[in-house]
Amino acid sequence: GGRPRPPTYEDEIRCEIVRWNACPDAAGSGKSPTEQYEHCVSRGHYRGSIVRGIYAMHLARWKRFFSRSQILVLQYEEMHKDLPGHVERIGRFWGLPLPRVDAMAESNAHEGRHKLRRIDCRTRARLVALFQPWNKLLYQDLRRDHVAGAVPEQEPRHFRVFDGAVKCAERKAARGVLRVDPALM
Repeated sequence: GGRPRPPTYEDEIRCEIVRWNACPDAAGSGKSPTEQYEHCVSRGHYRGSIVRGIYAMHLARWKRFFSRSQILVLQYEEMHKDLPGHVERIGRFWGLPLPRVDAMAESNAHEGRHKLRRIDCRTRARLVALFQPWNKLLYQDLRRDHVAGAVPEQEPRHFRVFDGAVKCAERKAARGVLRVDPALM
């Protein structure tokens, strides 16, 4: 008896990856990653959270409506390292003087059951494997745009490749029955 425990972040990610991986397979073999993405997202076959992290496709969509010189791409990790420099870049891009900002929060200050305090190593490895081909497409696209001279002058010329070095923690296997809401599957 008793109430089932809410799914953990790891449970939710595992379910999302299964759902996402089933969608490109259903799109059919021989299709490009872009065509698979369009099948899954634009046609409503997948409505999960994975797509938020596929920046290559976000950039491709934005480029359909705006010239690349109107899109400033920055990396969060680099912005976190040099916030004043990045705020100044953004201000120059917009043509506006922005107030100096010296720091940003080190972590999410809001408490709640969905706040992630650590990621287990297996989940991190799953996410890195999932996003790696999409990130490769993103970096290729960014390089192509830079070589073509199509980017705004405020955009960095080089982007540090995400290496998946986010700290993780090994988790001991839980004993007992895990009940996951079928709606998450």
